[in-house]
Amino acid sequence: MKTIPWKQFIIGAIIPVAIYACFHHYGYALLGAMLAAGWGLIVVVVNHLFAKKANFFAYLALPFALIEVVVLLVTRSPAFFLASTAINHALWGLVFLGSVLIGRPLTLIMTEAMGMLPDMSEEHKQAPAFRNFWVYLTLLWGLADFITGLVLIASQL
Repeated sequence: MKTIPWKQFIIGAIIPVAIYACFHHYGYALLGAMLAAGWGLIVVVVNHLFAKKANFFAYLALPFALIEVVVLLVTRSPAFFLASTAINHALWGLVFLGSVLIGRPLTLIMTEAMGMLPDMSEEHKQAPAFRNFWVYLTLLWGLADFITGLVLIASQL
């Protein structure tokens, strides 16, 4: 099994969060969200065009940054930060749950994209127990994210 892809994690997740956090701290939440979204988009495009591989962390961070930009543009108020977090959780929950419905559990896709799946035969990968594990894990993750989003939304009402 390979080690955790720290370089991908730092470039795809930590840097955009740090960009947003720094600008938000100094009162420029919209600019921070736009720069974080731009960073994420650049990472996705550069990895796709030049490295011919995906930085899955950037794929996960980009929608969060874009939602922040939209919420801040529409509301013109950083006070809606929690609302955008709630929307992010609810949407990601639906994405995880939807991935099970289309037959490709997102947790399995993430694990494969990060190179964290141990070497095993195709016969093992086709076994019902293997697929069931990833389906259950994805369902749990999706439900947890969706419920978190609903709780955060309810707390704002």
